[in-house]
Amino acid sequence: MDDYVKKMESDLGYKIPKDSPLFETLSLLNKYNALPNLKLENLADSYGYFNKIKNQIVLDKKTAKDINLPTHEYTHTLDGIMAEQFDQLFKKPEEQRTKEEQQFLSAYLKLQPRFTRFPFPQDDSVPKEMRFYRYSPSELRAFGTGFYGGGKFMDGKAQGHIDATMATEMAVLRELLSRQKTQEQNPFYQDPFGTMQYIAP
Repeated sequence: MDDYVKKMESDLGYKIPKDSPLFETLSLLNKYNALPNLKLENLADSYGYFNKIKNQIVLDKKTAKDINLPTHEYTHTLDGIMAEQFDQLFKKPEEQRTKEEQQFLSAYLKLQPRFTRFPFPQDDSVPKEMRFYRYSPSELRAFGTGFYGGGKFMDGKAQGHIDATMATEMAVLRELLSRQKTQEQNPFYQDPFGTMQYIAP
């Protein structure tokens, strides 16, 4: 992972703090052997995206200079790992789950954004045609973690406590995921990218 982080820092032009959500996310992706390829391009109509098929994150060169953007996109990648881990643990007989596995399973189910009771905001800071995307389950955690990732840039800050809540919930899930067994230890483990069809915008 050290070489990956050094290359990433060289490409982005700044150090990634070890106490940042991004570094925690990179560590977990490394643990699950799922660090994506990173590519910087001049994007005309997007800040960045995660391509599951290529296992690749593409970031806009200009806006990637702020840590919020990679934090956002790498959170999408980790969300996919969490979903696969949940799926594997859900299939595992309850009596065979460890306490840590059961904690992650319960927390992941309870903290699903689509199960939250957030009212759909009438948010004038977000263009009307973008609101469904901005507040969709797949984007809530990524935006929240991005906004509280240590940088300054990002459009579309949510109303009220939504971003702070999503960032906190993702921090809890990262901590619980970090306690899970790795591939070598867990016979129920499968390659997280082997079965998912997940392409986050």
